[in-house]
Amino acid sequence: MRIYQNLYECAKETQRDLHEMGIQVKLKTFQNKNVENDESRSITKELQGYTFKILNPFEEKSLLDAYKLVYGDNADIQLRWCIEEFNERIKPNPDASLSIYSEPFQFESSVNPGQAWLLRKNTWTQFLNEEGKFDYNYNERLLIHDQLPRIINHLRSDINSRRAVISIWDSFQDLEGLEQCLRVPCSVTYSFLYREGKLNIFYHMRSSDFYEHFLNDMYLASKMNLYVAQELGVEIGDTVVYVNSLHAYKIDLDKRGIF
Repeated sequence: MRIYQNLYECAKETQRDLHEMGIQVKLKTFQNKNVENDESRSITKELQGYTFKILNPFEEKSLLDAYKLVYGDNADIQLRWCIEEFNERIKPNPDASLSIYSEPFQFESSVNPGQAWLLRKNTWTQFLNEEGKFDYNYNERLLIHDQLPRIINHLRSDINSRRAVISIWDSFQDLEGLEQCLRVPCSVTYSFLYREGKLNIFYHMRSSDFYEHFLNDMYLASKMNLYVAQELGVEIGDTVVYVNSLHAYKIDLDKRGIF
């Protein structure tokens, strides 16, 4: 497993690994679109089973440097989107009278499409469905069956538990994505382990687009770990990541002169 001190080191080295060791893979779909006849979106470079650990994801200078490395002039917008997106992911029912981590759990069923996506309209508009919503969002996945608050309460009662797992992937619902070309989550699970005085998060992804989403996903997973740690009153630990398919599309590689 590769161990990175911060997000800049992670982004720089992951990009290098992808360029040097990635293999070419041709795809049929991109999100909820058929791209068989679009070479710019159907041809990718890919690393499989990529795993690493980030020790200090919120180191300020390295965080900004990482975003400038991957997103250039759009770094500030991407970071702003991350902040707004995370707030929407955990947004509770504003009418709930109790703390969001007290019984009974009362949450909105979904914040869909929300407002954060407007900061990146060029990226997200194409994925809105006929109802003006996204095929899925993280608010509904995190809060279905009250997963997030229940996991926090579970850790409060059993801090060393190995059962603190939040599933973003819905095996039944996401089968429709296979059959109807709907968008399905790139994230599979967030798992938490409290060890040696720190809370660590283990983040499993089925798929990660390096130049569009990778760095944001690393930030958001680390932010989830920080959020849960703060609710528990403990110190944040490491972000450990496993990605089935880490890839970049030809359209993004061409811009950087790689293909």
